[in-house]
Amino acid sequence: MATGSELILWARWITPEPASSRFDTRFYMALAPAHSPPRPDGAETVDAAWMNPAQALERGEAGEIELVFPTIKQLESLLPYATADEAMDAARALDVEPIMPNVVSDAGSERGWRMLMPGDDGYKAPVV
Repeated sequence: MATGSELILWARWITPEPASSRFDTRFYMALAPAHSPPRPDGAETVDAAWMNPAQALERGEAGEIELVFPTIKQLESLLPYATADEAMDAARALDVEPIMPNVVSDAGSERGWRMLMPGDDGYKAPVV
């Protein structure tokens, strides 16, 4: 059973090396206190709302909210969990390994490159 004061690491993402702007960010899980409204900080976060992962993905696909690739992938990873407690329990059991998509040449693709993710043939995990 989750407690309200826990902050649990869920994922770590590192920007692929070819990117001009790089980041190394972590995704955490925590339960918000009951009946607490979300509050944006007005600078980096200018709007906030509570929604489940499926709703966030739907709103992102509809263009109602902006979601970046790592956030989309993390929301997708939460879809199998029916409750916040289930997701928190899963997070506690994780051994979080950094995810850094590999950008590889692909002459057959429209862009001339493609991204490899963990689980894809040829993916190489970052050395950190």
